Amino acid sequence: MFAGYKSIKKSHKLSTEKTLVIELPKRIKTIAFQVQMQQHNNIKGLLPMKFISSSRHLHYEHGSLVTLSAILMQDTIPHTMFVSLLLNITRTIKEASDYGLKSTGFALDADYIYIDQQSQKCYFIHLPISTKDSGISPVRTFVNNLLTNTQQTDNLSPPSPTPTLQGLGEHQNDDYIKQVQTILNDPIDLYTLEEKLTKMLHTSSIDTTTGTDATTEILEKSFYLECSQNGNLERIPLNKETTLIGRKVGLVDYVCNSKSVSNFHASFKRHGNEIIIQDTESTNGTYINDIRLSGKLRLSAGDKIRLADVEFVLAHNF
Repeated sequence: MFAGYKSIKKSHKLSTEKTLVIELPKRIKTIAFQVQMQQHNNIKGLLPMKFISSSRHLHYEHGSLVTLSAILMQDTIPHTMFVSLLLNITRTIKEASDYGLKSTGFALDADYIYIDQQSQKCYFIHLPISTKDSGISPVRTFVNNLLTNTQQTDNLSPPSPTPTLQGLGEHQNDDYIKQVQTILNDPIDLYTLEEKLTKMLHTSSIDTTTGTDATTEILEKSFYLECSQNGNLERIPLNKETTLIGRKVGLVDYVCNSKSVSNFHASFKRHGNEIIIQDTESTNGTYINDIRLSGKLRLSAGDKIRLADVEFVLAHNF
């Protein structure tokens, strides 16, 4: 849903089985760089978007993906899937923030969250409009709507059927739901929310039959980059899903002072105990052990990474 934008509507006439079309009123301003970011970058977790400026229509291609509301109409969802969904939302908002997209632009509504039923991956839509970022506030509102059995749609579509969670309302799992609510009610940022949800998902598996906790221990390696800048040895932790390095102050996770480095030079994505590097169309290139990077590459501890003329070494503490 789009809080404060009740005039934004889904075009039922233009939308198809594989495409969602949203109409933007003339009074709502689009942000040019956000439009460009979404149309020219494959941002993880976001549906591909095309903006038709003449008609002010936003086209989102979802193909054979199904909406969360459609899944909820058919069945209940396990608590672990619920937490995984929240984790997906949090990580996608974080990923989008690397490209300057605001959390309030997300349509966090069961009718506009799309699921790949085979992989269980979640995909979201984002409006490139002028809004004020509000951190985890949209996530908190979305969860409260689900847990209180309300779905507000802001006129994007008719109200959805009441969503349900497996075990919701049954006493054996009340503590699990309360734990989610407690986390969201704390004054935390997206990074802390991701850490808490990840820990919750990894360390506690609820047996919905007996109501008991089956605790598992999952150990993840801690990676970081070492870099000598201005005569000082610095460590850049790679504990986020995506770490962006470049020269654009305020929009990257680590700022390089060299003029040879591009604004958004390279990204380091974490997949479990693997680090994947990708050059983000930099001008002067990314080099791994003196070989220019083309596409993506899985890094190994000790690899030497050079972004233009700035050198890093991948290290770990295990």
